Amino acid sequence: MKIQNLKKAADILNYLTEMGIDSLAKLEAKHSELKTAFDETKTDLKTLENKIASLSEVEKQLRVIEKLEIDNIHDKNVALFSTLQASKSHLAFLGITEPYPSSSSLAKERISSLDKKVVRSSS
Repeated sequence: MKIQNLKKAADILNYLTEMGIDSLAKLEAKHSELKTAFDETKTDLKTLENKIASLSEVEKQLRVIEKLEIDNIHDKNVALFSTLQASKSHLAFLGITEPYPSSSSLAKERISSLDKKVVRSSS
């Protein structure tokens, strides 16, 4: 057991030396630097997750609007017309007004955000 502990200690010392860390002050500085980078990455990922969720919600509402407007339901079905109005109201609440972006453009933006999240989380 003691030999294994000595080997681990030697490996750690070699690693620290390779990284240019030869004092406790440098080790603490490196730790602080890495913690700051980690915290920034965590914040960036949370921001991207919120953006993805928001884009998904808006994309869903736009798909409803696109489908119902294509089907031209304005005079045919009161329930569907109410659904259309609810979707438009929800988008207006989010600050999105006509002319609406296409749901496919939002899907592309959502996918781009997902890609950024993957890249950010792997770095």
